[in-house]
Amino acid sequence: MVTKRELNRLLKTFLFQNCDPHTTLDLLNASDLRVESFERDDIIYSATSFRREIGVLLSGRVIVSKPSGLIVSELQAGDLFGAAAIYDDQDQYVSTLTAKSAAKVLFLSKKTIEDLMDTNPTVRKNYLTYLTQRIRFLSSKVDALTRDTGAAKLHAYLLRHMDEEGNVVPQISMTQLVARLNMSRATFYRELTPLIKAKIVSKNGTKLCVLQPEKLQGQEGE
Repeated sequence: MVTKRELNRLLKTFLFQNCDPHTTLDLLNASDLRVESFERDDIIYSATSFRREIGVLLSGRVIVSKPSGLIVSELQAGDLFGAAAIYDDQDQYVSTLTAKSAAKVLFLSKKTIEDLMDTNPTVRKNYLTYLTQRIRFLSSKVDALTRDTGAAKLHAYLLRHMDEEGNVVPQISMTQLVARLNMSRATFYRELTPLIKAKIVSKNGTKLCVLQPEKLQGQEGE
């Protein structure tokens, strides 16, 4: 049974932006929605065990990683996953989703999504907009990783992954960050050290924080 609070959380996601809440709630109440609970370290999705459904994280945190173990991101309450896989005919999921803490996920089946899109054109538009943004985001990541200089790669990464307070998220080890940037450890520290000395970036253990983003803009490459 999906609670009113859980439905309200769902209404705040990208799928239902600019939708009439009363009409949308009526549609959702008539849909096949399921909420499942996961314990810490439970595998929610893996390469060979996943669903062609959209998952909405209602509570807890979930780690998104690649088969190599590289952490790609960390999902929080309100975040979604699985949207790109609904119409993908591949038999493997691209990432592993692991509960970092106890978590609750609301799942929307493919049929539910299609019914919602057929009934409400705004839902369809929001879904297509999300996929377009994901394509653009992934393209920008490829661009950043294929730039010629280590500085351009590092600056682009810091700018794209800082939150409103400048904290670089997700917080990962320097070894993982070096691997993600596809550069040598020596090159990474050669580029990072001047930023720290100039107080453009601060480093506290594995925590990086951009103090002066304007100093990085324009230097991350075209």
